[in-house]
Amino acid sequence: MAGFGGGHVPSPWVPALTALAAEVPVVLAGRTGAGENLRSTYGFPGSETDLLARGLIPAGYLDAPKARVLLSLVLATGGDPLPRSTS
Repeated sequence: MAGFGGGHVPSPWVPALTALAAEVPVVLAGRTGAGENLRSTYGFPGSETDLLARGLIPAGYLDAPKARVLLSLVLATGGDPLPRSTS
C-alpha cells in the first residue's frame, strides 16, 4: 500500500485495509521517494500509527515498488513477512 506522504490514507479506506491485512500481508509504504516512513507521528484514523496498529507491515526505508518485490520474494520462499524485534 503506497500511502500519501509518510504513509497515510483517507479514513474511508481504513475498513478495507483492516480487513485485507487480517487476510494477507499488507506492507505500508509512503510516497515521499526517500527516507523512512513515519511510524508514530499521527494518530488519526488512516494515519501511519493507526494503520500499523491494525496489522499493516511497515516498509521502513523501502518505497512501494521495492517493498512489493521484497514481499513477493519473502512469500515465494516461505519466509515470514512480519518484522520481528531483535531486542
